[in-house]
Amino acid sequence: MVRLPLLGFLNLPSEVRVRENLWEPGANPHAPPLPYRPPQNLVVYKWPAPSIPAQDYAPDTKRLLGTFLEFARFPLVIQREERQDSLFLKMLDLRFTVPGRAFPYVLELAVTQDGRLADWRLGRMNLWRK
Repeated sequence: MVRLPLLGFLNLPSEVRVRENLWEPGANPHAPPLPYRPPQNLVVYKWPAPSIPAQDYAPDTKRLLGTFLEFARFPLVIQREERQDSLFLKMLDLRFTVPGRAFPYVLELAVTQDGRLADWRLGRMNLWRK
């Protein structure tokens, strides 16, 4: 048996209708239209975020940031810290947010004052774990 992680939150119908032949052979297939159902309630989370400073980065730093930002759909800088000899950035992608679970796509990087990549890490992170 497959168990879905959020099964308890779903309102499953008592009956499931099955339709076959949604389009004619040779036609341009597309998803069937569904009526709009407004949410029962809506919670908006506001994530204040620091920005990435505009500076001249070295090619390897640009490539790493570019790759992350190309893949990330909802990137968020959650930490920007000026250190003695470098800038530390921590970024994540909100697309992979699942309540109570670690963020799986988090980039941490340290950039020297002249824009070179000093260190970086890509991996999981749980914001609420102490």
